[in-house]
Amino acid sequence: MTNQLDKKTLDKIKKQLLEKREETEKQSSIISQQQGDQEYQAKFPNYGRAEEENAEEVASYDNALAMQRNLKNILDRINLALEKIRKGTYGICDHCGKKIVKKRLIALPMVNLCLECQQKEI
Repeated sequence: MTNQLDKKTLDKIKKQLLEKREETEKQSSIISQQQGDQEYQAKFPNYGRAEEENAEEVASYDNALAMQRNLKNILDRINLALEKIRKGTYGICDHCGKKIVKKRLIALPMVNLCLECQQKEI
């Protein structure tokens, strides 16, 4: 089953997703370092050797890890949406298989659940 989004709307959503992916990758590179072809890893800061500096390093690293997990989740959702567009399955709810309302897709291009199923998840 495919969603009957018009090409213009689908192209607009795809453009939004690609822009969001680029922005998210930039944010990720700011707080992380990439290990070759590996995923980004949060950088461990080096403020100094004093005990309070060590505590700040750990706190900063913990924050960077949390941000990196969030950014990875966003990238995964963007890539999944782009893959669904490619396959022609974008706009179909992952749970019930019904079409997701066009306005919802435009407002939340990474969404993969219809409103009814999303509310059941909460």
